Amino acid sequence: EPVRTALRGDDRTAAEGALGFVLSQPAVTGAIVGVRNEREAAALGRAATVRLTPDELSEIDRLCP
Repeated sequence: EPVRTALRGDDRTAAEGALGFVLSQPAVTGAIVGVRNEREAAALGRAATVRLTPDELSEIDRLCP
């Protein structure tokens, strides 16, 4: 649950935060994500613009060593 909380942030879902985290990794150039419905597709569009702060990234790294 602490990781989910860290990913959520102020104005995003945990899934959006997770995609933002993956895309923030230097070795990652893209992510393959599947959607099951229109709502998930809309969320995916928002997730592509998520930028986690350095503090948020550090907290996630601390929780998932």
